[in-house]
Amino acid sequence: MLRDVGLAEEFAQDALVAALEHWPATGVPDNPGAWLMTTAKRRALDHLRHEKLAAPKHEALSRELDAQHAMAIDDFNDRVDDALSDDVGDDLLRLIFTACHPCFRPKRAAR
Repeated sequence: MLRDVGLAEEFAQDALVAALEHWPATGVPDNPGAWLMTTAKRRALDHLRHEKLAAPKHEALSRELDAQHAMAIDDFNDRVDDALSDDVGDDLLRLIFTACHPCFRPKRAAR
């Protein structure tokens, strides 16, 4: 049904957990194997339905993220170009460069 052994094992384990939760309260059914198989199949069907409903939403989200990524790249490129065309671009950074200029050597303390 699933064409994926890993998923089938996972749903079989889920069915066993469901049995451990329900059987102490309701008792062991007449055919426990059929109960486990039915529960596992229902979990698998729920999974398949979820995938079917989620696939179009994932595609829409992917398209939206791609569009936002393209806009962010353009904005980033514009900001980098603006920053590169400006000598310093920031008053605080300009002050740091001025204060660190080699012509302003620190005075040596007299001994």
